Amino acid sequence: MMEAIVLAGGFGTRLRAVVADLPKPMAPVAGRPFLEILLTSLARKGFRRVVLSLGFMAETVVAHFGAEYAGMELVYTVEDTPLGTGGAIRAALAHCHGEQVCVLNGDTYLDLEAAQLLALWDERHEPIIVARAVDDTARYGRLHVSEGRVRRFAEKGEAAPA
Repeated sequence: MMEAIVLAGGFGTRLRAVVADLPKPMAPVAGRPFLEILLTSLARKGFRRVVLSLGFMAETVVAHFGAEYAGMELVYTVEDTPLGTGGAIRAALAHCHGEQVCVLNGDTYLDLEAAQLLALWDERHEPIIVARAVDDTARYGRLHVSEGRVRRFAEKGEAAPA
């Protein structure tokens, strides 16, 4: 069963002036909450279970989606205090059933080929991180990679190592 974790617990401080009454993943895009667009895409790609990692205004997301969306079971983890990206993933993994899970950001659309990623997992049995190189990482988290392995994840705004 294809399973995903969607990280949707941030405060959305940069977007607060535009959508003060909503968590960032629920901001409307073309008249629909962005998270709805993301979940619809996951359902079309064959995902059957999604763990939504929530924090800020979690009740808004839970009330909107409930226990099922587009044929997918939805499970929620809610942070009482911010755990950071790694902590949120660790907490959500405790609710996953399989040995493979895709982790996505709830405020980013990535039209990934999930079947290809899972085939690569079946071949290597190693974690796979899909990332994009950008010139300025100030707005994003940063992966520190050496010898083909992620050694550290720096939260957005964290200074780059010298």
